[in-house]
Amino acid sequence: MIKDGEVRAKCSYCSDDVCGSSKSGTTVMKNHLLRCKEYPPNINKSQTFLNSKSEQTHASVDDDLVVEKRSKLEVWKFKQDETRKALAKMIIMDELPFRFVEHEGFQYFMSVAQPNFIFPTRWTMARDCYQAYLEEKKNIKSFFSKCSSRISLITDTWTSCQNLNYMCLTAHFIDHD
Repeated sequence: MIKDGEVRAKCSYCSDDVCGSSKSGTTVMKNHLLRCKEYPPNINKSQTFLNSKSEQTHASVDDDLVVEKRSKLEVWKFKQDETRKALAKMIIMDELPFRFVEHEGFQYFMSVAQPNFIFPTRWTMARDCYQAYLEEKKNIKSFFSKCSSRISLITDTWTSCQNLNYMCLTAHFIDHD
């Protein structure tokens, strides 16, 4: 565009006018992008946000149950690793397929809910779910190694909503509590 007889360029991110013609090269635009606040690599993705977390307290007054709601302000920061662990846990708990992360609806929802979320592939989700299994296995082994009582094991078989057969192993024991 030409403004006041001078060739100008327009930033695609912040719409600022930047002086410079095509003869002067791209240095002017490059220097602008280094300080442009709307340019995606310049956005601080580790920025913290304030989150209002509501808590409910229950109290008994004259044999009546009173519910009191309070809000608590806390600092919140997006963490990709924790979000991926929570996603793996959701896939395990809800028996979702690993390709769920590639569904258009889920990707749209996450782009609205958390634009900084980097979508993992189905293979990455399978590895994350396996890693969650290994961590849980380690926790259970650690817990039972500290338990001094006997453990009774019971098996049961059942069919899921996806018509898959499962065998469930239940452990009965008495812990120190």
